[in-house]
Amino acid sequence: MSQATETEGRFPYKELFERMVALRATPSTVIVLPEGTPTHEAEKVANALKMLLPVPPLVVVGDVRCLDVGQMNDAGWYRA
Repeated sequence: MSQATETEGRFPYKELFERMVALRATPSTVIVLPEGTPTHEAEKVANALKMLLPVPPLVVVGDVRCLDVGQMNDAGWYRA
């Protein structure tokens, strides 16, 4: 079996982990996966990391950015 046939249809985990960025947020870790990562693959990553880390990480797909209180209010997110 050729290598091309062997890897056809397989999810590119190597590329995913090379592009993944870990942000240290207390008390947990946020794992940012590249935009377009399928939901079921993100869930697999989250479940695997839950087994490895003492505090389960938050796994996010796509762009993550910090917003100030005014920007959060403009987006409809209010403190309780």
